[in-house]
Amino acid sequence: MTDTDLGIIEKAGGVVIRDYNGQREFYLVHRPRHDDWSTPKGHIDNGETPLQAAMREVMEETGFYCSMIRQLPPYQYKLPDGREVLVHMYEMNFLEEFGESDEEVDEGRWVSLKTLAELISYPSLSEYLTSLYQD
Repeated sequence: MTDTDLGIIEKAGGVVIRDYNGQREFYLVHRPRHDDWSTPKGHIDNGETPLQAAMREVMEETGFYCSMIRQLPPYQYKLPDGREVLVHMYEMNFLEEFGESDEEVDEGRWVSLKTLAELISYPSLSEYLTSLYQD
């Protein structure tokens, strides 16, 4: 993890989308360690840009090759201990599956925006995504 001068933990992640029968779907991952549903995201390694970290994290947590569509506004939240986290988010288009996800993820699911809002474990992330993708 990279900490900014303000003490904010920086991470990077992706909102993976695809068009399925004319409908937009989003890919969520389940992490058994946290028993949560979320978008793929994680730490930024030394020497990585946020985009490089987001692409790597999406590949590791989904087993997907994706292309970056656009940078999204950052997503911010607080950890239970009060520390602030800033996630550099990127919208990504699913291209193809190349393998299995890493051990951090035990399940992934393509969902509609409505199902995403119901399934995602964090209300602030649900609100963030819903505000970006409401039709």
